[in-house]
Amino acid sequence: MTDWYERRDELEPDQVFRINDGTVVRLDRRVPGDGTKWYVADWFNGWAYYDNTIEPSDICELLSDSYSG
Repeated sequence: MTDWYERRDELEPDQVFRINDGTVVRLDRRVPGDGTKWYVADWFNGWAYYDNTIEPSDICELLSDSYSG
């Protein structure tokens, strides 16, 4: 399993991941003033933006950037 906290410098906007709770998210932008947190879009039959945040340690699996369910 990839340790995304250790590889956090490789994270970029629009990358798509499955996180610990099974949710699929797309990285949107870094949280200002925080070195690791990202705002994400959540997948619900399309991308939904609720300003949810994740830490790199929440990431389980890198998915295709063209994720469509």
